[in-house]
Amino acid sequence: MKCYIVKEKTSGLSQAIFAENPAKARYVAYQLEDWTENYYYSFIDFCYGTSCERCKIGDAWYKEGKTHLDWSNDEDRKVLCNALGWYCLNETDIDCEPCPAKDVCQRYQDEHGVSEV
Repeated sequence: MKCYIVKEKTSGLSQAIFAENPAKARYVAYQLEDWTENYYYSFIDFCYGTSCERCKIGDAWYKEGKTHLDWSNDEDRKVLCNALGWYCLNETDIDCEPCPAKDVCQRYQDEHGVSEV
């Protein structure tokens, strides 16, 4: 399996998806609850409204049966922050202290004056 980043073009909502090719990555992403809760696209609209790029560094975290790196999973969040440089998109009301990935999050470091990840 290969890792692909499927990103909604206007909102920035992204998912790291494990699939055989970009088309299958988009299909897996479209089925995730995160997308269906926030967007009411048809699959065709979803494909036009998203980009899908290969993410070779993400391949290392594939495990049998795993379809994506889940932001709500503590270990996956650490990988997304540390290896892929992700951080919370919400600029307001962020409380980084309880976040399991704060020690590897560049945004946390920048905002709290931490010098190393």
